[in-house]
Amino acid sequence: MQRTEDGSAAVVGIVSGSWQGGCLSVSESRTDAVMTRLDDLRAWVLDVTKEPPVGEVTGDDRADIVAFYKYADDAAVSGSDENVALWVFGGVADSQDPVRVFRVSQSVMDWDRTVPVLGDFDDDGLSEFVGITRS
Repeated sequence: MQRTEDGSAAVVGIVSGSWQGGCLSVSESRTDAVMTRLDDLRAWVLDVTKEPPVGEVTGDDRADIVAFYKYADDAAVSGSDENVALWVFGGVADSQDPVRVFRVSQSVMDWDRTVPVLGDFDDDGLSEFVGITRS
């Protein structure tokens, strides 16, 4: 699904399933469909993640993404009181699953004040991660 915003097409939803009732050569009579809105997705992503830095972390000569992720604050929902995690997403060509590097309680790492930073701090050609907490 799309709409026009500022003269350009913008995706606002994805239809992921349809019963196809009424279509040619389809005996199904149901006309329901399953759709997910995307126009509010950016705000949600920014609420549960930090802007991810990109660098060479895995040693495969491809850009990797390092991202903080905030799980539900409620331990009953998240299954743990460790509600902040750091994930590494390897270069696209690797087709590897993301790796969770650590998961800690928000009391250890203040979600609202910590900024993720990548840099080659030890001159080994790979990016290291640090979290800088603003005062």
